[in-house]
Amino acid sequence: MTSTGGHGGSHESGCMRAIRTWTQRALPGRRNRTSIKGEREAGNRQAPPSGTTPTTVATTTTTQSKAISAPFNVTMTIPQNQKETETRAVTVFCASSKGTDIAFVNAAKSLGKALADAGRPLVYGGGSHGLMGTVSGAALAAGGDVTGVVPYAMVVAGGERGQVGGANANANASADRATYVALEEQGREKVVVNSMHERKAEMAKRSCAFIGLPGGYGTFEEVLEVVCWSQIGIHRKPVLVLNVHGYWNPLRELVRNGIKSGFILEKNEQLLRFVEGPKDHAEHENFDWGKAAVEALDTWENIASSHFYNWHLRKDGKAEEDTLGAT
Repeated sequence: MTSTGGHGGSHESGCMRAIRTWTQRALPGRRNRTSIKGEREAGNRQAPPSGTTPTTVATTTTTQSKAISAPFNVTMTIPQNQKETETRAVTVFCASSKGTDIAFVNAAKSLGKALADAGRPLVYGGGSHGLMGTVSGAALAAGGDVTGVVPYAMVVAGGERGQVGGANANANASADRATYVALEEQGREKVVVNSMHERKAEMAKRSCAFIGLPGGYGTFEEVLEVVCWSQIGIHRKPVLVLNVHGYWNPLRELVRNGIKSGFILEKNEQLLRFVEGPKDHAEHENFDWGKAAVEALDTWENIASSHFYNWHLRKDGKAEEDTLGAT
C-alpha cells in the first residue's frame, strides 16, 4: 500500500500522538466502549415515533453544550451532562448509493471494521443505504461506536436516498436493500440538525480526521470543504480519500492543474492524501482498505503553514473558542 499527499511536513500528527498515549493515560471518568454503549442503550435510547421508518431513530444532542480539548487541538462540542474526553473519532464521507463495483462496498466494509478495531468511533451522514449503510453497519458489527448526523428534512422524508437512476435504478435499489442496516436497533446515536451546513459543521466538531470513500456530488463537496478548511487554518486535521479503482485520480489531476495554473500553492497538494491500493486493480476488491486508511492516519504529518485569519474573532468584538478546531 502506498499513499500520496499530506505526508511531507515536519509536524507530528495529533492523531498519532493520541494513539500512542491513549492507553497510557488515565482519563478522568474513563469507561470502556462496552459500558458506554450499555449506558447509552439503557439510558438514552428513545423509542421511534409512530409512523417513522427505521432510519428515524435514536438519541439526539441537546442544544446546551460546552467545548473541550481533543487531539489536533480539536474542540469537540458535547452535551453538558456528558463526561469530557478526547475524541479519536473519524468522519467518513460516502454515498447513499452503493456504486457499480463490489470493490466500493468491500472498501466501506473494511473501513468500518478497521475503525472499530482501532477504537475509533465513526461519524458519518446517518444514512442506512448504500455505502453509508455499509460502513456504519460494519463498524457496529465489529463493536464500534457510530454517530449519524442527519438534517431534519431528511429525517421527516424517511432518510437519505440514493441519487442513481436510469438503467441501473432497479439493480441499485435491490443492492441498497441488501446493504440496508436498521442502525437505531443496534444503539447508534443519531444527531438531528437543521441544515446541510450544520450537518458538516457538527461532523467536523466530533472528529479528529476525515476519510472519503467513493461518492457523488455530496461526497466531493464534503471532502473539498474540509480540505479548504485546512488551507485557510480553520483546522489541521487529516483528510484522506480511498482511491479504490483509481476513483479519485481525476481529483488529484484537478488539484495539480490548479497548482500548474497558479490557483493552489504547491505545498498545499499535501493537504489531501490519496490512499492507494495494489497496482493491479484486480486486487482492489479484496484489498484491506480499512487497514491502509488507519495506517495513513497514524503516519499523517501536517505541513508547516501560516494561517491568514484568526477564526476566534467575532463581529461583536468578542473572541470565542472555534468549535471546528483551528490550531
